[in-house]
Amino acid sequence: MIRAEAKLRNGFDESAGRLALLARLVAGMGESASEALDLEQAGVPLFLTALAVGSRQSRVMAVLSTNEKQIVRLALGLRAAGMAGAAIEAQILRLHRSADPVRAVDALDQGDALQMIAEAGTLGIV
Repeated sequence: MIRAEAKLRNGFDESAGRLALLARLVAGMGESASEALDLEQAGVPLFLTALAVGSRQSRVMAVLSTNEKQIVRLALGLRAAGMAGAAIEAQILRLHRSADPVRAVDALDQGDALQMIAEAGTLGIV
């Protein structure tokens, strides 16, 4: 059993996995990567990957930010990824139709939003 496990582990190529391919796709989009932040156009997997890359969060944290109780984190992530105003609100409403707008996030510049997300991560705030 130990040899079988070792063989499976040695044969696994993480760089060929779906998440790694999505990350490479977003990275390859360059300046156009913000287009992947349109949930309707990009689809959920690409949107979440672009959100994670753009906001410098782990993909897990980007996924968790889509929870209805984490709307402020999602708005911060979208702002950190370069999105502003009505575009942030539109993405949130696509996920949560009855969500209240998070307008205060638009007053932050992109760097401040990145810093707030990073600080929340170091404090263990989800």
